[in-house]
Amino acid sequence: RSDYGHFAGVEAEALRRSGVLGNLFRKLRAGWYHKPRKEVHQSEFPGLNSFTNNLELLIRNATADGVKIILMTEPTILAPGVEDSNDFYMVHFEAVGPHEQWGIDTAIKGMIAYNDAVRVIGSKQNVNLIDLDAEIPKSKASFSDEVHFKDPTFEIAGEVVSRGLERVIAGGLAE
Repeated sequence: RSDYGHFAGVEAEALRRSGVLGNLFRKLRAGWYHKPRKEVHQSEFPGLNSFTNNLELLIRNATADGVKIILMTEPTILAPGVEDSNDFYMVHFEAVGPHEQWGIDTAIKGMIAYNDAVRVIGSKQNVNLIDLDAEIPKSKASFSDEVHFKDPTFEIAGEVVSRGLERVIAGGLAE
């Protein structure tokens, strides 16, 4: 698709990961014949244009109404040097579709590209930015998959966001 809204959605994730239904779903899926998906590698992400345009439009409309904007980057374990893991759901199940999946290198490039876009937009639009991705340790102790936190990480994220909000309230970030 030309936009960035291509993930399977909450319903699919609930079936995959929750309790008895999730276990049953995994067993049925494992026993069902399916053609292995082709791993794709890419450096360009067509959805990045839509993402950038939509975020810039949202910022323009909100600031025109006097709303103070605070952008945040998406924390992720995906970074150069990370090894592929069975815990990675986005890469293996959601990234491209039923016939193709991203290679780990592509997933890393994609997350970096989108987070960098948020940073550039924040700077260009002169809005507040909390770079949460830069603050969360990129380790299995922090993440249960590519982007979802384990319990101790919520405390770290809360502290980082609180400090960022304090700076905004004190006037230390962009107005």
